[in-house]
Amino acid sequence: MARATYRGKLPRPDPSGAWRPYVGRDCNGKPTRFTVGNRREVSEGEAQRRLNAVRDLFDQQCEKLGLSHWHGDVLETARQLAAGRPATVQFDKGDGPRLSRGVGKWIENYLGIPDPVQEYEDKQLARLVFATGASPAAPEHYRQVMVAISEVVRKQVQRAVAEITGKATEQFGPAVTGKVPADPSQSETRTFHEALQAYRDHIERTGDRNERQELRAYPRRCQDRARWLEAAHADFPLFQLELARLEELVSHWRNRPPTALGKRCSPDHSKHMMGELFRMLCWLENQPDWKWEMPKGAKSIKRKPVTLEQDYIAKRVRRITASTYTPEQLAVIAKRLDRCGKMILGLAVNCGMGPAEFGRVEVDDVLLNQRHPEAHLLGIDWVANWIIFDRRKTGEYGEWLLWSPVADLLNWGMERNRSLGVKRLVVRDNGKNWYADHTENAAAYLGKWWQSQPSKTDPHSGVVTAIAKEIEGFPRLTLKTLRKVLPNAVRPDYGKEVADLAVAHSLGRSAMVDRYSDKPYRKLHEAIRALEAKFAPFLDALSQDSHAAHGRGGAAT
Repeated sequence: MARATYRGKLPRPDPSGAWRPYVGRDCNGKPTRFTVGNRREVSEGEAQRRLNAVRDLFDQQCEKLGLSHWHGDVLETARQLAAGRPATVQFDKGDGPRLSRGVGKWIENYLGIPDPVQEYEDKQLARLVFATGASPAAPEHYRQVMVAISEVVRKQVQRAVAEITGKATEQFGPAVTGKVPADPSQSETRTFHEALQAYRDHIERTGDRNERQELRAYPRRCQDRARWLEAAHADFPLFQLELARLEELVSHWRNRPPTALGKRCSPDHSKHMMGELFRMLCWLENQPDWKWEMPKGAKSIKRKPVTLEQDYIAKRVRRITASTYTPEQLAVIAKRLDRCGKMILGLAVNCGMGPAEFGRVEVDDVLLNQRHPEAHLLGIDWVANWIIFDRRKTGEYGEWLLWSPVADLLNWGMERNRSLGVKRLVVRDNGKNWYADHTENAAAYLGKWWQSQPSKTDPHSGVVTAIAKEIEGFPRLTLKTLRKVLPNAVRPDYGKEVADLAVAHSLGRSAMVDRYSDKPYRKLHEAIRALEAKFAPFLDALSQDSHAAHGRGGAAT
């Protein structure tokens, strides 16, 4: 009487870490044990999949062969499935499975090669074993069979395509049928959109990941561009992606198509989209299961974005100084903020930091009321306040002398953070980071706090948005522009090299002097010290008593 195996979860691994469940019995009634993997080598999910495959095979065998124990040939296939190997069946003259004489005759008459195997006695067993996906163990005569079958299929496909194409040409003309491949078996019939989806899946599997095992920003952006390519271009079979079609795709982005706002896209976006298209095609060309190759001449396709009138207009209105705030305007902003907001503003201005920098500053990066850790190398003996910080994106080292009002705010922030049990300085009252590293737009909360417009769903106005409504002509600049304040003030008197240090920029990795000498951080600290008088209105506003925080760093509503 046939019976099915018991269905359950994986057993606990043995002391060596191996999962060894029982499935069925042998011909003597003894339970049969399989090793479906070791926890040190395979995941629990993969081990469960192997176990389910073995159980399915046993159930099918019991049903179709009327047995209540493992058949010898089927058991061998089951052990291959349990080991995670592709199941194979050896076709020899011994006791192994063999094809029927009828199939052998068909091979002789239709394919024109001798029958390589003997008569197979148990057709039920053969169908059962092959249902698991088992393949022959590849003796030479079976390779001959597969080659012969492929040749017959190729000729039949060519004949059918020629017949259908001829009739369609008579009816519709060559313009309709001219793109049909002569042999679809040798051409890639999957589509452009399917290739883009496969490319996104590849990025999902292989892209760089952060501490939470989530995709980092760059691979996510690559996936976004692949989606934008799919939305911008109609689908078509890949065998039609020849040089002329590829030039059309590139031309679309080289000519900077309109955005949702009606303006032509930026040169950078145009360049990035063309780059992503070619990255996807290079990846596709190297995939063995895709029958597509880069057209000859593709590398010579022009890929420089066009220059438009709107670009000249933007250059025409560019000013001598970078768009940023003056010390007096910073004082106006500081008066509207609570302590947390002032701390953010002080960090950004004093240290030339953007959201990605001041949002990641930690308590251990701040050194208050002490000499510089490398005072003997810098040749300074000041007891002062410092920040020493590495930029996360570039790994570039940076250090800054802190103005006293900024240091006082940081001291408040450090005490607050110790009570919250967190490391970062820029956090909310509940300890949650303002700069959310592991999200698609990490600085979204900061940007909303600074510059958002009120809406039906959220009446909140950003800091500079509210000020611009009250003070006519007050600039409503982005939070990133605060990063420009310090280098803008440093460069006129101290030069480009010190201004680069003010924003922790590399001074040129190829410059020989950077390899053999220290960077002039002493000059930077002297510059920041000297600028304290220039920023007096701003620093006085930072020192004034702040009103109570209300969740968004003192943003007006």
